[in-house]
Amino acid sequence: MTLRSGGPRVGAIAVVAVALSASASGAPAPTGALVQLSAASGCLRAAANRERCGRAVAIGGGPVVASADGRSVYVAGMTSVAVFARAPGGALRQLGGRRGCVDYRVVVPEPRADATCARGKLLWPTSAALSRDGRNLYVASWAFDPHGDRSDNYSDLAVFARDRTTGALRQLPGRQGCLGPSARGGCAVGRALSGPESVVVSPDGRNVYVGSSGGLAVFARNARSGALRQLGGTAGCLLAPGRAARCSHRGALGQLGPAALAVSADGRNVYALTASDEREALLVFRRNRRSGALSRLASREGCIASPTIAGAGCTAAASLAGPWFCFSVALSPDGRNLYLGSCGDLTVFSRNAAGGLTQVGCIDANGPPGHPCAGDTGTEPQTSIALSPDGKNLYFAFNVGRSNSATHTTQPGGITVFARATNGSPARLGAPNGCLTETGSHGACTKARGLESPHELAISPDGRNLYSSGFAGRNCCQDGNVAVFRRAT
Repeated sequence: MTLRSGGPRVGAIAVVAVALSASASGAPAPTGALVQLSAASGCLRAAANRERCGRAVAIGGGPVVASADGRSVYVAGMTSVAVFARAPGGALRQLGGRRGCVDYRVVVPEPRADATCARGKLLWPTSAALSRDGRNLYVASWAFDPHGDRSDNYSDLAVFARDRTTGALRQLPGRQGCLGPSARGGCAVGRALSGPESVVVSPDGRNVYVGSSGGLAVFARNARSGALRQLGGTAGCLLAPGRAARCSHRGALGQLGPAALAVSADGRNVYALTASDEREALLVFRRNRRSGALSRLASREGCIASPTIAGAGCTAAASLAGPWFCFSVALSPDGRNLYLGSCGDLTVFSRNAAGGLTQVGCIDANGPPGHPCAGDTGTEPQTSIALSPDGKNLYFAFNVGRSNSATHTTQPGGITVFARATNGSPARLGAPNGCLTETGSHGACTKARGLESPHELAISPDGRNLYSSGFAGRNCCQDGNVAVFRRAT
């Protein structure tokens, strides 16, 4: 395929935005189109609302993950994790009583959560990952010290055991239940755990990887209990700042901390997007499938960097730009492609047998001309990428839409929907199926509830449902929403 647009040809794969026209009236929705569940099943809110959404406790714009058995969905709030049972049609029901949520009661009080939830050690969840065997949930948190006295009972990485029948969570006891850069709150001490942004579990369940401003931490996982043990020496801590002790500083590219991680389905590679200010690099690691130890792929296909720091063995990518909080990384189920979201841009890479990456296309946030990529994602700040299990669709969440300088207004946040071709090329579905917002964006998108500021996406393992988690209301993190969609297959 050849890229034809006002922008330059980026690679061998054409990435064409809005390539699929809207289906004719009454025609079946195209594969991947989203239809919101009706009434209260279609959305949940922490606060009372006028959207006809059901009520839920302890949700507030944090990560959302679905269990591999399809029975449970977990949604994080500012200081909490809410537990939901998933019905065959995709509707969610929060477990009753203390089984329905785990909450750390400080900073942002929520009376309903304080009165209901079990106590936990977590604050500002940024990422969550479930082990494939369904036994454990791992939650990374920005565990800053709100009182300045190191007295608080929270952690940078919380470890939960999951009841595989009910989905209920129980934080592991003592030091097994939490890890951080210090022993505050009775947690185990770990390296490279300062303000983690991303946590992933290897497909074989043997390892857990955590990316933070302190580096990339590598843990061995106990298959029975889920407890973590950091690998010894420099194998347990990579990409660390020069002052960090007992860590590897090789390939750290200055002060770039891992902001987003992904692990390939075959377990052979770990990918780390490292960023600081306007300097970014996507690094490729080989994974020792026995020990979990990582080593940098020593080729130009093992480092993709923004033009400002490209060199020293890295390949430049003009679309790799944006602040550190604006990135997300996802791999296709067939392992052939890696997708990188960066403040509205969507960059597509092909993946070779060694795990190395070659850029084959991109879609720009603002579209041509004058931009390095073709097409238009329809948004600027994106927050999450999710791919369907069948590999046919890619979903792109944006928590705030594009601003209009003439009217001094900002478009609502929402979800952009792409079809994915067999060669990995994404094409945005035609209106109105190509996007969903709370207002419908004057007919350009499908109108949906509970999408005020979507932050994270998750797809059920059967591919039938998509869930979004976001902030809601004027108080941001004191109120959250979850939108529930059926995916056309």
